[in-house]
Amino acid sequence: MGLSISIMHYITMFSGELTYHSYPESTNFQTIDASQLATFIGIGSIFMVILVLISSYLDAKLSNQTARFKVNEQYYKSLFEDNSEAILLFDLKGHFEDYNKSVNEIFGYSFEELFHENFTSLFIPEDQELIIHQFNLAAEGTVTTYEAAVLHKYGYQMDLRVKNIPVIVEGKVVGVFGIFTDITESKHAKEALIEAESKYRSLVEQSIMGVYIFQDDKVVYSNPRLEEIFGYSQEELSVLKLKDYVYEEDIPLVTENISKRMNNIVQSIRYEYRAIKKDGTIVYLEVYGSTARYRGENALIGTIVDITDRKKSEETIQHMAYYDYLTGLPNSNFLNERLEELVQDHKEMAVLLLELDRLKTIKDTVGQETGNSLVLLASERIKQVLGDGDILTRWQEDKFVILLPNTDHERTTQLAKTILRAIAQPLTNVQHDLYVNPSMGISLYPTDGDTTENLLDMANSALNYAKKHGNNSFHFYTVDLNGKSRENLKLEMDLYKAIDMKEFMLHYQPQFHLSTGEYIGNEALIRWNHPKRGLVSPLHFIPIAEETGLIIPIGEWVLKTACAQNKAWQMAGFPPIVVSVNLSSRQFAQTNLVEVVERILAETKLDAKYLDLEITESMTMDVDRTISILQALKKLGVKISIDDFGTGYSSLSYLKEFPIDCLKIDQSFIRDCHLDQSNATIVKTIISMAHHLNIQVIAEGVETKEHLDFLQQNLCDAVQGYLMSKPIPAENIEIQFLDLQKIIRRFGLTSKISHRLWLERELEMAKQELQETIRQQAGMTLKYKLKDGKLIHTMCEGKLIYRIGLSPEKVIGKELSEMLPLEKAVRKEAFYQRAWQGEEDVSYEGSENGIVYLATLRPVFRMGKVVEVIASCVDITERKRIEEALRYSEINYRLIAENTSDIITVVDKDGVVLYTSPSSEIVKGYPVDQLIGSSGFLFVYPEDLPLVENAFSKIMLTKTSNLVQYRFIHKNQSLINLEAKITPVMGDNGDIEHFVVVIRDITE
Repeated sequence: MGLSISIMHYITMFSGELTYHSYPESTNFQTIDASQLATFIGIGSIFMVILVLISSYLDAKLSNQTARFKVNEQYYKSLFEDNSEAILLFDLKGHFEDYNKSVNEIFGYSFEELFHENFTSLFIPEDQELIIHQFNLAAEGTVTTYEAAVLHKYGYQMDLRVKNIPVIVEGKVVGVFGIFTDITESKHAKEALIEAESKYRSLVEQSIMGVYIFQDDKVVYSNPRLEEIFGYSQEELSVLKLKDYVYEEDIPLVTENISKRMNNIVQSIRYEYRAIKKDGTIVYLEVYGSTARYRGENALIGTIVDITDRKKSEETIQHMAYYDYLTGLPNSNFLNERLEELVQDHKEMAVLLLELDRLKTIKDTVGQETGNSLVLLASERIKQVLGDGDILTRWQEDKFVILLPNTDHERTTQLAKTILRAIAQPLTNVQHDLYVNPSMGISLYPTDGDTTENLLDMANSALNYAKKHGNNSFHFYTVDLNGKSRENLKLEMDLYKAIDMKEFMLHYQPQFHLSTGEYIGNEALIRWNHPKRGLVSPLHFIPIAEETGLIIPIGEWVLKTACAQNKAWQMAGFPPIVVSVNLSSRQFAQTNLVEVVERILAETKLDAKYLDLEITESMTMDVDRTISILQALKKLGVKISIDDFGTGYSSLSYLKEFPIDCLKIDQSFIRDCHLDQSNATIVKTIISMAHHLNIQVIAEGVETKEHLDFLQQNLCDAVQGYLMSKPIPAENIEIQFLDLQKIIRRFGLTSKISHRLWLERELEMAKQELQETIRQQAGMTLKYKLKDGKLIHTMCEGKLIYRIGLSPEKVIGKELSEMLPLEKAVRKEAFYQRAWQGEEDVSYEGSENGIVYLATLRPVFRMGKVVEVIASCVDITERKRIEEALRYSEINYRLIAENTSDIITVVDKDGVVLYTSPSSEIVKGYPVDQLIGSSGFLFVYPEDLPLVENAFSKIMLTKTSNLVQYRFIHKNQSLINLEAKITPVMGDNGDIEHFVVVIRDITE
């Protein structure tokens, strides 16, 4: 406003100014035009109005700004005064300048108590260094935040969060604001939370249960116990999928339970599943799980308990309830339930009740432990012959029950025979070779009964019948068992009279050699011509004879009759052939068997070499006794054959110990040998094995030309069977003798083909013998060829290969670098290459595993080209040791010789010096080189030469040491007196090879 008035004033003055112009010539006055004056006045007025308006605006604006400043001042003052946080203003020295009312509430002090006090007085001593440092930073212009503790006016400690803010005026720090927030409660709460979290974490981490959190199809947390259960670390678990550690069959169960919880179908759940640990073992787990929130999202949380031991205990209890403690087989409880199930399903089946008849006696005799071991052996043998669906149970102490579902009469019969053969072989433990007499009764469902009780009762009845009518037998249940018992009793009574009534007869089945086609022997087979029944099969009366003991006189009758008949044929002019007689187990068990055979041979005057005694595998159970009896029989000169070979279970390791001449392959293998690959393999194996043991092979049951062709092609030695001839009476043998000589040529392969096959066999045997010889050699033989640019070993045999730490498997098919360290391989490769290039007798020494060997490589040429190289290696470890010892000894002796004052000289038988020690030059004056190669008598004084020559001559005669003294011409022509002890050195042949002469100067 004042500005406006001033401006207006100057304009008015301007408008009223009179202009005066002074000229030297004249003086003139000029007045202002009225219109000009009016214009000036108008402009001035407008300008003045504008100035007034601007002035008014500025006054209003300043007034508003002042009001706003006042409002802001009140606002910020309110924020300062009414703030719940304590706000203090300090000068740059830290003294209190101002603070709000919250300070009193937090600290308990009034303004007057704090004014001009230093802020450090409020803080506890431990925080002094911190707060001073933080305050200094703020005083330098930096905003700082920190936590510290203060003491309330009433003495208790409070935790504060402090923020220091520099107060800056015109770019200069003039003070510091301190904002204090009471965090005592929140800090205590946080500490309590941390303590609680630590407590619960400790509980979880130390828990004996596995704890997990599962989210987004993976384990996001696991405690140490869970990691121990699975064998994975937390990091490994976090990347695994369910399929990586859940047992495959249980994945659907686990997946379903996870889905139920994630979809809120259930809130919590308990279930069991199997898991696969990192090491591949399977564990049983029990899960207790529920839903939870984890890091803001849905998750599954739960505990896992390893219940593997519990499961095993439950399985053990279950097993004990349904399985036999000794054998591990199902017991009677299992049998009853399973048998009931099969009956309810109306499935045809057979129930086989097997009893080990002598088990109780064995236990009473040799002890419970031995008896238990026999039960175990028996159960194992039965299991080996049963099929996949068959069920073996231990019913009672000495009884087994075998269930055969979906079977027929034929298979049941065949399996019963196989089981009895398996049990009949010796049951061997460490102390004893024992055998039991198994018997078996069989009932069939639904034929014999329709309940579990009936089927077992019927099988037991059949078992009792089998036991009464011969051990090692079986019987099917029939309703007329009692009637059959009476019939067998009548047959037994007739059997006693059969020998006296001369009702027995022998039939003979011819045997033929396949290589020559010759008729070489007969097997004697007994027949009973009953006066009322006619011919009775041996299958019917032999078991009765065995049970009653009648088999002893019957067997002796067969042996004597067969030997007498064979001798009669010889006396009649027929070519001598062998007769084979079967021995029963009762006969073989006789203590006087050898004496009986010897007596019968003497009585019939049959040469022992024409008698062949046949035994079965089951009769060789007592190995030591068997070997003793067979050796005694062999001393008589008889032949020994094992009949029905392949159907028993004798140990092949004992077969080579038995002095047997022939194996007879059971006809069950021959029957389908040309059709069934398994039977063919068995027959071929028996033939090959027997030939390697130098045992002949006879095949029984040859009934077709295909059988004969197969056996000839596989080099079986001999055959018998219905194709050539059925068993016939002795008189028929005499009639058909010449025709029998032509049988093989009529049915078999041509003699030319047969001869070629046997030559091939001899060649193969020779090859095998050569291979065995090479295999058993003390050294080592290798072969190698060039394949794909590499020298590959194709053969490796000999004991040395194992001694150097290798084996044929580690050598054959490999080059040197694959079996030796690189340095050794490269060195030997050079020798290998030289031999492959055609160099003869390439030799090198090698060392492996402490063994030193000498290898000689010889190339094999075909069509002028090397096709393979044979390497022969011998162990020279001992030779190298001796050489090293000799070299060491030589060094030592040479050291002595070259440092002794005596002269040591070696001369040959002609007196030529081979060696002399350096002391020669000192004593004799001549250089050593001059003496070596010259005569040892060269410088001997002529008058003493005969004396020296006589000493050598005497040594040549007596080969003992001699002492001689003589004079020697020194190089300086003086005479010196020497004493020489001459010792002869002998060669391996006892002759003197050279002399060692020790010479001493005795001139003084």
